[in-house]
Formats: sequence, C-alpha cells, structure tokens
Amino acid sequence: MKYKKIILPIVGIVIALSVILSSIQLYIVNQRFPNANTISHTLNEMINGGNTSLIVMDSQLLDGVQINQLYPEYVDSVLNPDGTQVRPEQIKVLLIHAKLINNTEETQKMTLVQMYAESLIWYNGIDGGLYPLFNPDNPNPIEVTLEPNQEIEVSIPYTMYDFQFQQQDWIDIRSRKFDLCLSFYPDRHIISL
Repeated sequence: MKYKKIILPIVGIVIALSVILSSIQLYIVNQRFPNANTISHTLNEMINGGNTSLIVMDSQLLDGVQINQLYPEYVDSVLNPDGTQVRPEQIKVLLIHAKLINNTEETQKMTLVQMYAESLIWYNGIDGGLYPLFNPDNPNPIEVTLEPNQEIEVSIPYTMYDFQFQQQDWIDIRSRKFDLCLSFYPDRHIISL
C-alpha cells in the first residue's frame, strides 16, 4: 500500500513530462518543416520551375483495348487481386499531353516521376512500361534531357485498374475529375485536368 502511494504520483509525473516533451518536439518539427503550399493551375498554364517549365496542354482517358490497338506488343504486368492477369477491359489510362521547356542556355534535366495523377482517394505514378511507347524519342521518365532553350512535347500515361475502384465509380470513370500533382517541397502544384 505504501508503495502505491509513492509509485502512482511518480508514474503520473513521468507520463506528464513525456507528453510535454513530445509536444515540444512535435512543435519544433512543424516549425522547421511546415505544410506544403498548394498552388492550383489550369490547362495551358505555364508552371515555372526556374531552369525548366511545364505546360499541361490536355488529357484523355484511354481504355485497355485502345492501348492494345495502338501498341499490340504491350502487355500489362499487373495482376488482379486473385493473381490472374488483368484484361484490357479492366484498364484505363489517363494520358496527359505536356510541353517541357528548358529556360536556360545550358542543358537541363527534368524528372517526371515527381508527378502523379489523382482523383479523390485514387492516385498513381507514371506507368514506366507505357511511357517509352508513347515517347520513343524520350523513353526515360526518370530523367528527360532538354538542350538549351529546347521545348519538347511528351505524353505521360497514368494507369488505373477496375479493382482500384468501386464498381459504380469504374462505370462512371469518364465523369470523374482528375488532377496532375507535382510535389516540389515546399510547394505542391495541382493542375486540374
């Protein structure tokens, strides 16, 4: 009984001090690394990144059958949750047409994998298997080289699958709003498609 009278206040003090110290540490981290600034953009608006710029010109939603007609050699390697191969009817590709611009007199490199497409709770990065098919002159989305003052157009594919959506959402996928997001901390750019 005597120990309970001594231990309970000590445990309470230790817990209170832990909460206070954790709160202070959280405050310090949040001061050093604040939330990203969200900047909204529209189609055909230039996003100036200093040495390079990006203009998203338009987007279209293709289905897997259209992809197979364009590129018969393409086989999507994604599997259904049950382990079977996805069929073309289960695939949609958000294809974004963009212009990449070098604003300098020197060769620059742009990394496209920092961009992702999103719609409500769905998001996905560039489809690295489709990107080279749509961009045979610039097949590497990880590093696109731009010569001095060069402008090039690229098509950036983002793949989605029926099992990532509720059935009715998949049926109505063409009426969904999509955004392209670029995260360059401390700024997050969102282009409405």
